[in-house]
Amino acid sequence: MKFLLVRVRFNWGFAARFQPQSKMRMAFKYPPPTTLLGALAYPLIRLRSGRVELVAKGKKLTSATEQFKKYFEEVAVSMQDEPSVYGSYLRVNRIYRGSVDFGVTALPSSFLYSNGEATADLVYVMKEVPEGLERAAWGISRIGSRESVVSVDSVYVGDASLKRGESAKTRFSFYLKDYKVRGNGTVLYVVDWREQEIGNYAKAERVPYYYPKGEVEVSGELSWFELNLPWGKEVVLH
Repeated sequence: MKFLLVRVRFNWGFAARFQPQSKMRMAFKYPPPTTLLGALAYPLIRLRSGRVELVAKGKKLTSATEQFKKYFEEVAVSMQDEPSVYGSYLRVNRIYRGSVDFGVTALPSSFLYSNGEATADLVYVMKEVPEGLERAAWGISRIGSRESVVSVDSVYVGDASLKRGESAKTRFSFYLKDYKVRGNGTVLYVVDWREQEIGNYAKAERVPYYYPKGEVEVSGELSWFELNLPWGKEVVLH
């Protein structure tokens, strides 16, 4: 198998929000796997079919990202800075029985403020290599919302080998199964992109997903991909 590792640098940060909720829905602290797929699928789509973002599937509309799922075996991210969730405070005014009332609310967004060093490594392990992959990797322009602009620092393509064992160390995110994890990290509940269609998650089941803070040691019945990179070997759990 092959892998693609893309190191991106945040312009100001990123915003990715839960679905389904109202406009004031809560925010993800880290990019979920579906967002990582979308980040690469967008330039791939531009290379193939222009600006198509939705595809009709019978009476349903699905994300154009769905057509690229067949290429991927695993996706993961490693964040070099710790994101913080902030809400923009808004003053809401109303006139009630001749008097003016006001309240304060907040629109939550996940912001990772960049000091020029805030980066993330995005990893894609592939069953097949789609045409124009490396060119598309250099074309990644956002993670999450349209305003979540990133620039690509470097792109690496290489061989990934599947390994099995009872213990491994990794700095990349992974679906949390019956594992023991030694180290620090954050668990979010996300959609499993391998089981759900990309795009509409109104009735989709959420599963636990672990984002390590630095490197963690994971124990259990494991399988992982070993990536050969210029600075050494990296591990992505499968």
